[in-house]
Amino acid sequence: MFKPVIVIPFYNHLNGFNKIAKQIFMQSIPVIVVDDGSDKVEKNGVKKICDKYNFIFLENKINGGKGVAVKKAFRYAIKHNFTHALQVDADGQHNISDVKEFFLLAKKFPNAIINGCPLYDESVPKARFYGRKITNFWVEIETGFAKIPDSMCGFRVYPLANIKKVLPLLSCERMGFDTEILVKSYLLGASLYHKMTRVSYPLDGVSHFHTFRDNC
Repeated sequence: MFKPVIVIPFYNHLNGFNKIAKQIFMQSIPVIVVDDGSDKVEKNGVKKICDKYNFIFLENKINGGKGVAVKKAFRYAIKHNFTHALQVDADGQHNISDVKEFFLLAKKFPNAIINGCPLYDESVPKARFYGRKITNFWVEIETGFAKIPDSMCGFRVYPLANIKKVLPLLSCERMGFDTEILVKSYLLGASLYHKMTRVSYPLDGVSHFHTFRDNC
């Protein structure tokens, strides 16, 4: 059985999410959006969008971090018998037209994490670009020099049967979540399939990435 779902953590990204919501809806795949303690206006706005497109809406009353939001979505997806979850950021960075290809790869390699590896354009902030190179170096050390081109891109498909085993081992609640879940899944024997995907940073985008804290 292959029952996919799209998972979107949301925190005060209304402008960016509003731009991609229709594209996501057009994929004809169920969507779980987790509002992670957004401001009242943002929360009301994202809920209206979810109602419009019949997205599943979950919420945290207070901001816990990206990892908290994604794990909440995963638990919901597992409980409702979804088999694979594609994580997409709400800020408009990711190439939604790649969704179908990512799920085709997940269907072909059902036990693998389909890991998005970013192809950046000139919009990428230099601190983000070079900071993640340092993080990726330490991921190589941690994994015994595994061939992982990128560990920080929040655009990837997870096989939920395997992720269910990893969830109790995760401690990172914020941006470090993307790296931690990939590394710990790998150390538990998960196979990885790396797929290049275009990533851009909208000029009016809102980022909650803290360069020093989250790279550390």
